[in-house]
Amino acid sequence: MNYIVLDMEWNQPGYADTALCRNGVCMKNEIIQIGAVKLTENKEKAGVFECIIKPVSLTSMNRMIKQLTGITDEMIDKGESFESAIERFKAFCGDEFVILIWGYDDIRILKSNLMFHGLDTSWLPANYNLQMIFASQANLERRQYSLPFALEHYEISADEKLHDALNDAISTAFVCYHL
Repeated sequence: MNYIVLDMEWNQPGYADTALCRNGVCMKNEIIQIGAVKLTENKEKAGVFECIIKPVSLTSMNRMIKQLTGITDEMIDKGESFESAIERFKAFCGDEFVILIWGYDDIRILKSNLMFHGLDTSWLPANYNLQMIFASQANLERRQYSLPFALEHYEISADEKLHDALNDAISTAFVCYHL
């Protein structure tokens, strides 16, 4: 059994943009980057995964998302298809795994993107929100704490820029070591 620490970045419609609707899903949050860290049962790092995805609905970067993530139109234009990225991600995950996420959005958005593209969602295993586990184990109020807050709480130095899917997955994995 492996743990897959997953983070994603997604584009959103700008003021004048209209999201495509397909398969009963309107693309309001289109995944443009996937980052993940694979941990063994003993929480040892077993690999990393990262890709930039070429969007099909929101093909131009929202100005605010570009500023937050540093992902440009040129980067997504060179990205791989969502279908290809998901096949590579599934292969990276292997057969027996659970997904660890920071917050509730990533799994919901991953499922909606899979449905939009007409892809199967049944391969998604159980997922656990480390944000809530952190709050409980750190004896804090039951609310959502930011990843930077958790890093500071455990005195972990985040050397890399946040709001990059792989960097955020790596930072989340560091917090995971303390849980």
